[in-house]
Amino acid sequence: MDYIYKDITTVEAPAIILHGVNCQREMGSGVAQALYSKWPLVKEEYMKFSKEEMQLGKIASFKVDNNLYAINCWTQEQYGYDNTIYASVEAIKTCLEHAVQICTNLGIYNIFSPRIGCGLGGLSWENDVQPIFAEIEQKYPSLNITICDWDAKHEAIARICYLLSNAWRWRQL
Repeated sequence: MDYIYKDITTVEAPAIILHGVNCQREMGSGVAQALYSKWPLVKEEYMKFSKEEMQLGKIASFKVDNNLYAINCWTQEQYGYDNTIYASVEAIKTCLEHAVQICTNLGIYNIFSPRIGCGLGGLSWENDVQPIFAEIEQKYPSLNITICDWDAKHEAIARICYLLSNAWRWRQL
């Protein structure tokens, strides 16, 4: 398993991007927001499901670009911003097993993921989630799993740089 410091929306194909979602039909922050801001299809695919159809451990995969896929992983029943544990270790494990099948079917073995379930989901990477990824990696050695670390500070810097570059281009017109 590799770790990189990179905005997950900038990974290169061929690849599959995993991220966690809740079962409440609410998507508006964290990695999910970054993904649907770049690829609106991420939220459109999520909203296709009713609350009753959203179940822990379920996944939905779809193509977002040429040879680049995203997978919505239902990893938490509820959501919140109060340091409560919302993500389910068992749901993450089930989602990863399903994602491996998608990889096999597509013939794409590069998986990129945030520290799924550890931001707003409240789990510990070292104690709860990393062991699941390690088990999957050991079970399926053909997979290339990369964890993308990216935080709000670096996101803000990246957005400021983007805005400044656009302002500079506008000024030159």
